[in-house]
Amino acid sequence: MDYQEEEQPRHVAEYYFVLVKHKWMIGAVLVLTLALVYLYNSRQKPVYRATATMVIESERRRSPISGQIMNYESFYFGSLAFNTHCRLITSRPVLERVIKDLGMDQESAPEKLEAGPLQGLLSRLKKNLFILLRKKEKPPLASEKKPGIRAALTGRIHIKPVKDTRLLKINVEDTDPRKAQRTANSLATAYIAFNIENHMKSSKNTLTW
Repeated sequence: MDYQEEEQPRHVAEYYFVLVKHKWMIGAVLVLTLALVYLYNSRQKPVYRATATMVIESERRRSPISGQIMNYESFYFGSLAFNTHCRLITSRPVLERVIKDLGMDQESAPEKLEAGPLQGLLSRLKKNLFILLRKKEKPPLASEKKPGIRAALTGRIHIKPVKDTRLLKINVEDTDPRKAQRTANSLATAYIAFNIENHMKSSKNTLTW
């Protein structure tokens, strides 16, 4: 008959002796980890958020039967209108107005906000690699510059409706607090102008017809 040997429970002292035996290695790893964390945090730039609030007025709808203005607005049409406004605020015509108003196309390439520690680390490694190899990144062409600016700007914009109201909050993030505030205000102003122009064009087309 085969007898299975029962495992003897290990004493706490055995773990203690293992830690003491490898104390220098454990200490070195701990110090290296703390140094890397400190280095990473010291290189991070604070991100500021500016907010502009807009009031979205309800559109007047007429009854297809009587032609009278209906004051009632269903939840579906209300949410649909808000989603439409959110999409239009970050549309190409509005963003190009903001870029022109703030002169972003005259500035250097916009700095993208890092989505996470890993992405930031990879970005810095790429820059250091270019420096070591003595290679310079090719400057973007004029035709390629605006799409890059729009993409960077879109990534910094977060639009959120205020519950049970007709308010929209336009949040803009940037490492420069003044630039974040200017961008938020410019975005709200550009969308208002864009909306007015669309209504005027619609009215002119109706009168022409």
